[in-house]
Amino acid sequence: MLVAGCDQLLGVNDITLGDGGKQPGSDGGGGGSACIAGAGQTDAMDSLFAACFQTLPSNTITITGAIDTDTDSRCSVQHQANNGPDVCVIGAGTMMVTGTVRVTGGKPLVLAATMDLTVSGLIDLRGIAGQTAPAAADQSPCLPTGNGIFSMTSPGGAGGAGFGAGGAPGGGMGGQGGPPDSPPMYVRGGCSGGFGAGQTATSNGGARGQGGGGIYLVANNSITVNSGASIEASGGGGGGSAYGGGGGGTGGMIGLDSPFVEVDGDVISNGGGGGGGGGSGAAGTTGSTGSLASAAGGQGVSSGGGGGDGGIGATGPTPGGAPGNCAGPPCGGGGGGGGVGVIWMNYTGAGITGNVVPDSIP
Repeated sequence: MLVAGCDQLLGVNDITLGDGGKQPGSDGGGGGSACIAGAGQTDAMDSLFAACFQTLPSNTITITGAIDTDTDSRCSVQHQANNGPDVCVIGAGTMMVTGTVRVTGGKPLVLAATMDLTVSGLIDLRGIAGQTAPAAADQSPCLPTGNGIFSMTSPGGAGGAGFGAGGAPGGGMGGQGGPPDSPPMYVRGGCSGGFGAGQTATSNGGARGQGGGGIYLVANNSITVNSGASIEASGGGGGGSAYGGGGGGTGGMIGLDSPFVEVDGDVISNGGGGGGGGGSGAAGTTGSTGSLASAAGGQGVSSGGGGGDGGIGATGPTPGGAPGNCAGPPCGGGGGGGGVGVIWMNYTGAGITGNVVPDSIP
């Protein structure tokens, strides 16, 4: 499909293609652009992004394995409107995703198909403690999340981050949870929680839970997430500590934009659990990365407070626990749970028999 001026109509401007060329019409000169616009072909107001090329791709490809959005040779780097971050666009005529595809890098990922896009494996943009952060996590402006407050006897837990919903405060002398953000105007990732208070006023306790990543799937015919397949961008758990626990990260952003969208598997962007506080030199445990039905906070030890649970769907995150009667101070508070992310779905027809958690917008 050839769409005249789709970069201006659908929120894409000054497009940079993989060969460094500039898309005709992106500078307002009245030229045309060949764009994969999804359901935006008929309802541009609810589309966040249209992937545009000199010529629409017509090949069939299978996506599997790892993708680094900063270095993958398949990426066409394209700009977003509203000061959104540049995205890595991988385009095809027909696209299939199989196996486990772990997505990292500084840019959000856009998978774009001229015809059909089918997911039969796992697209993994989860925040996971100890692993490289998922694509675009913390790359967009994130609203303030409070670190734990230092105390010689009871260092506080950090607040959980907010995005699609607010994060929860940390326990004890805890930091505030991050507020919810406004509905996104571009493709972006989620946000990390705060740092737990440490042994001194200038040191950190529990690590920040990673935010989930950012991905947008757009196809001119259909998008299908098969039974047993999933797209996951839940937030990571805050780190456990012998002092204050770290705050949980938010879920990231998953976009599905096509005239017909079928979800028989899972599309998940829940929050991460807060890290557990510790005491007497023993560290609490790290909170859990959000899953379909759980985002447990880490356990507190030796009178340290437990971490709060991350947000799950419409259920908000819980605050970190305060330290108990401390036999051997310092004893730290638990980190607060992170809020859910955003699932953005735009279609004119759909079949949803699987799980979409949290509920999609707009």
